[in-house]
Amino acid sequence: MWEEINEKQNQDKMLELQFYSRKLYNRANILFLVKIIVLIINAILAVININAILVVILSTVSAILHCLEKLCIKNAASAREIFDAILFGFDIPKEYEKIRENAYKICRKHDNEFKKQKRNTGEDKPAGVKNWYTENSGKTRNEIIFNCQVENTKWDEEITKINSIIFWSIISILFLIYIILRYKDSVIDFILGIILSFELVSQIISIFLEYRKYNKNLIERKFQIEKMKSKRITRKELISLQELIKERRNLKLVPFNSIHKYITIKMHDLIRNK
Repeated sequence: MWEEINEKQNQDKMLELQFYSRKLYNRANILFLVKIIVLIINAILAVININAILVVILSTVSAILHCLEKLCIKNAASAREIFDAILFGFDIPKEYEKIRENAYKICRKHDNEFKKQKRNTGEDKPAGVKNWYTENSGKTRNEIIFNCQVENTKWDEEITKINSIIFWSIISILFLIYIILRYKDSVIDFILGIILSFELVSQIISIFLEYRKYNKNLIERKFQIEKMKSKRITRKELISLQELIKERRNLKLVPFNSIHKYITIKMHDLIRNK
């Protein structure tokens, strides 16, 4: 049973979907970082009263970057959902043809990189997309699918936790620097500086709300997993858990690629031994 799933997940067309998804998530990463840098620069310019036209231009740039980031995440999530749907025998999403064509084009455009990625597993350097799921235990097909979904959730929980710590540490340091630079200002000037940095503050609040959605989603996934462990697993329950995984993939919380590369081998060992 596992042999069939393992063979299917390593077919070229399946690996193309994973490669395409990884490229898009990485692109979303870059767009997010550039957007934050633009917003920080814009906030500084607004506070020191630089030309308002420049502030408007940078605001427009950040809005465009935000839209592109959302599009990358949406298509990356769709590619991973199609991969799972084909692998687990779920209903194929309606975006299949478009995503499939785009994945093929990206893989041909980055042919050498794709060839290396499809040869390598997540434990190789560089980490590849071969053997995407490694949890091969289970007496029935449903049990194997369930264990793959559990593996997905464990990995996501660990990598998002690390990402969250790093991100909020950076934000805290930036806020501390702001306090140090403006500690001699009056309370009104201090608050005015934050108000003038509205777009940056709004973005940080938006990310905070995404983390709240993530935590709610993770609780629901873990509750569903524990409930399914105690009885015979049905297709309906697998689909229900998959919907929660899909919801998480579409959240605007993409772990930093550099962190993923750095800890991927340790993460595989951690997941395997949990």
